[in-house]
Amino acid sequence: MVICNGILCNSGDSYVREYIMGKKDEKSGKFSGGKAIVKAVISLPSDTFKLSGTGAKTSILYLQKRNAHHDDENTFANQEQTDVFMAVADTLGYVVKNNVEDYSTGVPNDLAAIAGAYVRGE
Repeated sequence: MVICNGILCNSGDSYVREYIMGKKDEKSGKFSGGKAIVKAVISLPSDTFKLSGTGAKTSILYLQKRNAHHDDENTFANQEQTDVFMAVADTLGYVVKNNVEDYSTGVPNDLAAIAGAYVRGE
């Protein structure tokens, strides 16, 4: 999903992060009780949605839904949060000029390299 970076950073949005990942145990550093496992966070350039009228900083949040608990399918199993792949896409293969995406400038699309790095486990 694509989300506004405020959800990742703002203290007032901590309830959203807790809904997704669960609460962090301060002793062990592990998360429990969440609905999903965060697999990757990829920061997008601020002009990604410029043609839609916003310059909001966004990220791709790649999640895996937790498995259902074996005794109760309405609750989630307590799967461990693994390492999170993180990357920054500086360019998306175009520049915005006069309210048009211009792909002829030779600007690279960082998402292709990022996807490859994720698949390779880098």
